[in-house]
Amino acid sequence: MLELDHIFVCIPNELDITNIPSQFGLNFSARRIHPGQGTANRCAFFNNAYLELLLRNNDRELQSQLVKPVSLWERLRWKHTGANPFGVAFRFVKNTNQDLPVSTWSYHAPFLPDGASIPIITPPNSIQEPLIFLSPVAKAQFDRSSTEHRGSKRTLTQVKITTPSAQNISPGVKWFCEQNLISIAEGVEYHIELEWDLGKEKKILDFKPKLPMSIRG
Repeated sequence: MLELDHIFVCIPNELDITNIPSQFGLNFSARRIHPGQGTANRCAFFNNAYLELLLRNNDRELQSQLVKPVSLWERLRWKHTGANPFGVAFRFVKNTNQDLPVSTWSYHAPFLPDGASIPIITPPNSIQEPLIFLSPVAKAQFDRSSTEHRGSKRTLTQVKITTPSAQNISPGVKWFCEQNLISIAEGVEYHIELEWDLGKEKKILDFKPKLPMSIRG
């Protein structure tokens, strides 16, 4: 059995998120760097998962042969390359079956310990699909003091991605859609909609034009 672990959204540069905490009431952590992968991030932690804003940090590392199959160089420059700027990670629920009816391949992320890897569902170099993968840890460890957004503890309950190429997703990614773990719909441009707390407040936080993202609360 799988559950949501985190979502990443590729953004052009850090200036894009300068005012997000004050404008939208989101609590982002300090910047962290992924050595060897060429990326940095800032994260907003929720009760069950987290949102990661992914930034360019070292272009030489990003274009290395090791990182190339996950297409982060293209995804981070999505406005110019047409690549899908989103990724969604899942984790196995503790003490449940960890067999999947879909194939994976191993991404030996350079910032992981020796011998560790990330199982990837999306085929290598498939830049128009979101990067669907499994978390290499059983459960994300959150700093509970940083999980409050807009004055409340929040839970991420749904992820919906809009993409111009929804009809051409690979079998493994399609399986995740069939299990209602993620929704991928056809649209004229890339967009990701996150839902927190089952959308009970019936409000939408729209991050456009800074980010191709909205949160339904």
